[in-house]
Amino acid sequence: MLANDGDPQSILTGAPLKFKVPYLEMTIPYGDELDQEMMALDHLKKQDGVRTYVTHLSAKATPQRVMNEAKIVYIYRNPKDTIVSMYYFMRASMWFGFHGTMEQLVDDVTRDHCMNGPFFEHLESFWKLRNRSNVFITSYEELMKEPRGIIKKLSMFLGKNMTEAQLEETLHYSNFSQMKENPLTNMAEFESIGIINPKVARFFRTGQVGNWKKHFTPEMNEKVDAWIAKNLAERPDLAGLKFEFEQEFDLD
Repeated sequence: MLANDGDPQSILTGAPLKFKVPYLEMTIPYGDELDQEMMALDHLKKQDGVRTYVTHLSAKATPQRVMNEAKIVYIYRNPKDTIVSMYYFMRASMWFGFHGTMEQLVDDVTRDHCMNGPFFEHLESFWKLRNRSNVFITSYEELMKEPRGIIKKLSMFLGKNMTEAQLEETLHYSNFSQMKENPLTNMAEFESIGIINPKVARFFRTGQVGNWKKHFTPEMNEKVDAWIAKNLAERPDLAGLKFEFEQEFDLD
């Protein structure tokens, strides 16, 4: 919405958001049955003006022209809630065929065997670039706690002089509850063709900070704490990084 000056129609009409803001490293399904594919890069090359896209790639793996010339917005989440979110997504998605337990996933992640990982290597690759003028870094927890402040800072970073009315529209239509119910943002198109099984988990699940406490055993929590402490101690480029593991806020 910020790229479109806070216009809610940018996410309320037209194609699903996944097609408007594609993953750089993936293909875009299209056709009536979403049974055909187009490379995201080919799709982006056809667009005029500002092009917005997302990626799971680390800074090392992202093309350097992108890293040097594009405006980079990096959002990280505390690793405990990240593991829980990953668990439900992998269980619900036919792409992974994952049928393991939360304990197994904790073991995999803390051994740096996980999709889009290792977690700390990925985070470090961007965190050490946080002082670059073209890089904006925040956390999911900060965004949930202070959405107005973060969105205002982000709009300034993107060179958008937003009015209060535009900020209000952006805050309202981009909050978790609204996006969870919006069929153009909640991945309903993939549920409809069986790529995501909503009976296992919706793409937008709870959005809660601290949801890990409902899933981790004391042993799992100790293992993750030790893994976090080890990486923060051994990676000097992560100096200044802090995680927020619990929070109270209203998702609306």
